[in-house]
Amino acid sequence: MKQMIKKLAVVLSVALVCAPMGAMAANKLIVKKADGVTDALVVTDTGWLGMGVSAPFYPIHIQQAGNANVTKLYFNNTGNPAGYTIWDSPALIFMRNNNATTGPNGTLPTAGDRLGSFSFGSVINGVDRTLGNVQVFAKSAATASSAPTYMTFDTTNTGALNASERMRINEVGSVGIGTIAPRQKLEINGGVRLLTTATKPLCDLANSWQSSGTFWFTTGATGVKDSLEVCAKDAGGNFAWRTIY
Repeated sequence: MKQMIKKLAVVLSVALVCAPMGAMAANKLIVKKADGVTDALVVTDTGWLGMGVSAPFYPIHIQQAGNANVTKLYFNNTGNPAGYTIWDSPALIFMRNNNATTGPNGTLPTAGDRLGSFSFGSVINGVDRTLGNVQVFAKSAATASSAPTYMTFDTTNTGALNASERMRINEVGSVGIGTIAPRQKLEINGGVRLLTTATKPLCDLANSWQSSGTFWFTTGATGVKDSLEVCAKDAGGNFAWRTIY
């Protein structure tokens, strides 16, 4: 009986909120929780959706609290009746076009336009602070045949409240750490440390597919020099660790 009363209360609350109410604020679709009081889902008259929040700040705003109500989005694809393909998986797709009144899809992105991002952060002193990002930008103005992009990774340093770019993958796949213009497949503005505490791999013909070109640094004991080696073959095709230092 109590469950029936609760369900009736939910239906009545939806009907009352959706009905025209004269001078009241914007009409909304509201679904109450089992207590008949707390908002579980809200749709504003602008189409914004709030789950767990009565006044959504964004087009889709989800808010929960506590370990039992961790905020999650769950996507699951369970099959394709037409036959399996490698694309049968959940996906988040970000698309950007500018002025939608120009052409069938609007004008194309221009240099520096952000095409999509994942942002991470916290509300600090009542302000949303973005403390980390993974973002994709247009490298140059897109055309019907070319639309180059680059991806950035941002973090926030100690003593700061805003994220800064730390790593970039440019339009040809080169990676820059500490630089926004890598000129080789990997360019690092700073030092690179080798701390090889794992087992040194074999450097021979059988293992050359995974060891060839590997650098290995060994820290010498007291009174013994450190060593730096590379797995490489000689003119006779023999693989071995070659001492650089």
